[in-house]
Amino acid sequence: MGRHRKTGSEKSLWGTFRSDQPVEGTSAKGALLKREISFDSSQLVGLRSTDGFGSYISRIWEYRAFIAFDAKSKAFRTTSNYRLWRFWLIAQPVLDGVTYGLIFGLILRTARDIDNFVGYLILGVTFFNFLTKLVNSGVGIVKTSQNLIDAFSFPRACVAFSQMLRYTYDLLPSAAIAIVVALLAQWGTWPTWRILAVVPLLLLLLMFGGGLHLILARITAFVPDIGPLVDAGMRAWFFTSGVFFSVSRYVDHPFLIEAMTLNPAYQFLQAIRGAVMYASLPSLGVFASICAWSFGTFLFGFWFFWRAEERYVTVER
Repeated sequence: MGRHRKTGSEKSLWGTFRSDQPVEGTSAKGALLKREISFDSSQLVGLRSTDGFGSYISRIWEYRAFIAFDAKSKAFRTTSNYRLWRFWLIAQPVLDGVTYGLIFGLILRTARDIDNFVGYLILGVTFFNFLTKLVNSGVGIVKTSQNLIDAFSFPRACVAFSQMLRYTYDLLPSAAIAIVVALLAQWGTWPTWRILAVVPLLLLLLMFGGGLHLILARITAFVPDIGPLVDAGMRAWFFTSGVFFSVSRYVDHPFLIEAMTLNPAYQFLQAIRGAVMYASLPSLGVFASICAWSFGTFLFGFWFFWRAEERYVTVER
């Protein structure tokens, strides 16, 4: 059971962002907070896992205005701390591509057998970094949001969804720059309508990473020491997902090729590269695999997080 306000005269911050009370303007958080809504104590009911999964989804939908507002207010927070943050917003993916390109392309010579290695690399680095941020942001998010969780009654998954949407906003400029650089690196080969496949692929990637985010949010709420293992696992996944090299390098190792092609991160990256650089769409088998990973991981993660809903108020700081 969540901890609730005891008197009807007190106000609920979360009521401000209910969808039935639309927020006007996006100027300052202080201005928005003035639009608080008083609730009678009878209106504040506890959230219980026994309320039903469908009811839980409906309650999250009621707080969609807050999720969007909170995500927008936190987006680009890291880069905005710099004086030239708009420049770094554009330059960061290019700088990452140059750094990894020098190490892996020139020194380790992984560029062999790859057409447009620059585009191959920058798309791989950019979109895998998005997956990494989605997954890592779930680690400890319940604990860092504990003040909010203790003070108000709302579906706790709203905090996770806000964080996912925030990193999606962060990705969009980097993704646009990565796509432009990839196309410029093969000047003369013009994109086709198949490049539009990046949009549904990005949404599926968001679902896949969001499912992992929710799973780790619940686990690390009660077992915080798993965080370092997640960091190590993500680094290992990064270096084994074909971000810097082609699977054709291991043509003499059938087991490695099979393991690579079954890796969902590799499938996502290859599908995005194909749509942007090679005017090709993933095969029906690959697309079906991507959809299965995305929907399966997200639905399980959502259900898994919801099952511990009433336990999140007991998390120790």
